[in-house]
Amino acid sequence: MSSHDISLEEFFRINLEKKLLINVPEADDTELTSGTRLLEVRRQTQEIDQGLAFQKEEFSLKMENIEQRRIELMKKKENDAKRQRALKKATDEEKQRQLKEVELSTLKELSAHVIERKDISDQIKNRGTIEQTQDYDEIKDLLARYETLITTYNDLLLRSQEAQESIEKERSRLVHLLEAKNDTILSHNNELSRLHDILEIAQRKTVMMEHEIDKKTKESTQRTLILGKGFQ
Repeated sequence: MSSHDISLEEFFRINLEKKLLINVPEADDTELTSGTRLLEVRRQTQEIDQGLAFQKEEFSLKMENIEQRRIELMKKKENDAKRQRALKKATDEEKQRQLKEVELSTLKELSAHVIERKDISDQIKNRGTIEQTQDYDEIKDLLARYETLITTYNDLLLRSQEAQESIEKERSRLVHLLEAKNDTILSHNNELSRLHDILEIAQRKTVMMEHEIDKKTKESTQRTLILGKGFQ
């Protein structure tokens, strides 16, 4: 058992017993008078007191060293925790920055597609000859579906912007509550991921609509030309 595992009182008791076992004179020593024995006991008692005082001081120093090491370990642990929090904060901020860049790039690309499709839609609407073909109702239905797609896209865009604003507010509010902020950001990231999936589906549908509109436009133009030749 080490001195760290016993109490201070037990430590002193053990050392006192050792001193008494070693130094107390034999009871049958007839050469020493009572006065001499008393002096010898006093001398040994002083030695014991001095030894105990030294051991007490040594024990106190050991306890101070242990306490100092404990404090140093606690500080190291706190510093490590601070570094981990700072690293996690920097990592989260970098992820958010990358997410914004990807989202902005996606929205710009989708906006360009929407503008292009809108131009095609306007051109088709302005062609009066389409009304003379038997496919007018079908094309009109395609245009209605396309308008619905545009409305859906605008709704998704608005929801994406609202989600991004909500993320910014949460990050500002939870700057001193790192653990809670991580849960909130994760939730919003999942929502953004879901919105991105929906936007990707909308983009694919937009491309398909473009192909369908182009195909129907070409077919309608050809039929219009044929009808025009028939009336000549």
